[in-house]
Amino acid sequence: MASIQTLGLGSSVLTSELVEQIVDADRAATENLINSRKEITEAKISAFGEISSKLSTFQSVIEDLSDDDVISSTLSSSSDETILTASTTSSAVPGTYSVEVQAMAQAHSLASASFADSTTEVTATGGVLEFKFG
Repeated sequence: MASIQTLGLGSSVLTSELVEQIVDADRAATENLINSRKEITEAKISAFGEISSKLSTFQSVIEDLSDDDVISSTLSSSSDETILTASTTSSAVPGTYSVEVQAMAQAHSLASASFADSTTEVTATGGVLEFKFG
């Protein structure tokens, strides 16, 4: 049979109930502290994982920068590849360049009199070789 104890005669406070409340309050404070530390530790682990991932990405970018082909390369492009194509070399100066087409070239051909063979010297009358276009 359970015993009922009081703090004193006439106080009507049960000793066993008071002890249980004190123990429960102490346990709750300890559990709150443990849960709080657990949450902090989990947040730190998550942050460490995120930092580790970012550092891995950063490392791969840095490794690309040590490659001479990557660091000295330039990129060329044209807004209309049917009109103008562009290419670069490693000595190209980085920048944005514009090309304006003012006139389109037209086909043109030149002809001369025939020569006896491929070793015949081409000479001009009076020492001047003159070309006229158009």
